[in-house]
Amino acid sequence: MSPVDHKSLGRAPCLARFVEREARSERHPRETSKPPALAETLRHSRTPVSLALAVFVAGLALATEGSAQDAAPPRRKTPEEQRDEMLKRAAEANRQREEAARAAVESARPLMDELEKDYVALREKTTSSQRRRLVEAENNLKASEDGLGRNYPHETLRVLRRMRAKAAIPLLLENVLRHAAGYSQFAGDAQTTLTLLTGKRFPDRWESSRGNAVELVKKVRELTDEWWRPGKDTITTDLEKMGSDEVDAVAMLLLDRFCAPQVRDALAGGASATHSCFVEAIGHDSETHRRVREAIGREDVSASMLPALLDFAEDGDKSLFGVVNMVAVLREQGLAPKLEDVVQDGARSVRTRLAAHLAVHTAGEKLKVAALVPLLKTAEHANDRLLLLLALGRSEAKSVVPAVVEQASDANTDIRQAAIFALGDLRAKAELKKLTKDRPDWSTSEPILCHMLATFVNDREATDLVAEGLKAAIEGPCEDAYLIMQILFDFERVVGKDAAWSKRQGGQNADYYRAAAKEALAWWKAPKAKPGADDDRK
Repeated sequence: MSPVDHKSLGRAPCLARFVEREARSERHPRETSKPPALAETLRHSRTPVSLALAVFVAGLALATEGSAQDAAPPRRKTPEEQRDEMLKRAAEANRQREEAARAAVESARPLMDELEKDYVALREKTTSSQRRRLVEAENNLKASEDGLGRNYPHETLRVLRRMRAKAAIPLLLENVLRHAAGYSQFAGDAQTTLTLLTGKRFPDRWESSRGNAVELVKKVRELTDEWWRPGKDTITTDLEKMGSDEVDAVAMLLLDRFCAPQVRDALAGGASATHSCFVEAIGHDSETHRRVREAIGREDVSASMLPALLDFAEDGDKSLFGVVNMVAVLREQGLAPKLEDVVQDGARSVRTRLAAHLAVHTAGEKLKVAALVPLLKTAEHANDRLLLLLALGRSEAKSVVPAVVEQASDANTDIRQAAIFALGDLRAKAELKKLTKDRPDWSTSEPILCHMLATFVNDREATDLVAEGLKAAIEGPCEDAYLIMQILFDFERVVGKDAAWSKRQGGQNADYYRAAAKEALAWWKAPKAKPGADDDRK
């Protein structure tokens, strides 16, 4: 017997309710009625309405089932599955890079063989001593298969550069190709060595790694096709035979690589920072010049570099101090014998004449500075005057003191401070004392005055002047904690009570240092601190 009463199907309201209930059961599976069962029942019905309704219900069931499947969200991957998938993708990408790198190096084998033949042919034209060193360099460069990681050939590249043997060119190119697929800085350093050997300029720095091995091999191939093959008979590694463009390229690279990094920016920090840079970078015994002398040998430089280096001095303060050290190396090697003439040459710029003066000083010589004094009045740029003042301070010439004192009243704070530094370097004690007495405002220059008095004068009158400066600083409207701290430190230094009041604590506010300064001044006014009780201040 059929599960549905066929007579009831003729009643439209009952039929409609039945179909609606069956449709709801499809949307909500918890209900027991199923459209396919209804469709099967209606299919056996004999009335046309029942047959049409059967088709409708069957389609409704299929559509509802498809929508339910489309709406079902996909299963989310667990964090572990996501991590594993990411690692797999990374491993696959790395594998592809390694295969591409190996293929690139393998494709360059014929070019490496060609470069090795060039190297061997040029090596045979050298002396027996050079051949021995070239063979050692060759073995060192080819020894590593992992991109020259642990046994990085710094000294080998230095030896090749100092030898200036033409055979080093194909040897370097061959080994750049050989290690193109390794993670190493060798490609860039070999490129630098090529420039120092030949003056060849490169538009960008080479890098070697699995990711760019194809590009590196392409660059070396292009360099070989466009530069080495057609020019192997004319390319020279002799600095004296190079053109001016090649010499300039070598000089600029030496400056950027071995000189400029040794000194920090100076002028941007005002007189104090520039004076510190003078102390660190200028002078035969300075740490900076020692490093430059070790890095740049006689084989690296030529007298033909001097014009270009003096031109570089115009580029900025960092270039100036780097140029001074490199020109000093030329002077020490006997390659700049007429450098004094540059200082005296009125047709040259202030910065160029100053660079020549400082280079002579850094080479360990004394120079008469009479030609520099007039430049204080004619120099157009404040930075040039600042540098001139500090240079005069390093000259140890008492004759320049009046000119320096004149600059100490300049409206420019940096010029005033530079003059004070110069007077301290010149040990002009009387001028420092007089300058301190004539300046009751205790503005931004006075901490430097106090420092100079404490460092270079250090007598009873100087101590009184520093105490006066400390008193003026705390009694005025000054809210600059650093200014009070600096004068307090110098007062402690000059009276021998180092760290007795300030505790050398930085980062405190003005009230903290003002209270400490009051305590220090109270001690200074006490009977035990008066003349005749010097032991109390030691």
